[in-house]
Amino acid sequence: MGGSLCSGIGGRFAPEYAIYALRAEDLWGGGQKRLPSEARSLAAWAVRELTDATLSELAERMKRDPSTLSAAIRRFEVRLKNEPELARKVERLKGELEVTIFQA
Repeated sequence: MGGSLCSGIGGRFAPEYAIYALRAEDLWGGGQKRLPSEARSLAAWAVRELTDATLSELAERMKRDPSTLSAAIRRFEVRLKNEPELARKVERLKGELEVTIFQA
């Protein structure tokens, strides 16, 4: 699942920006606005938890440092434990990724 998921990250990770109603360029672009930042954190978490791709691969695509993504994942995991709405988004993403993978 992993390498192909990350290599096609622009199309295969469409669920992240669909969940957040963002355009792809908002997800991959710079800035620290709340929604794109949260969506990028979710993408980094998903790459680490749901694939065998590396954060380095994702960092290159996002034009971010891998350590930045690692820190974002740690913050995201704390929020995930404390925010039910965020947990629902993660469950929705998992479901959408399963559908995407099985349709591929």
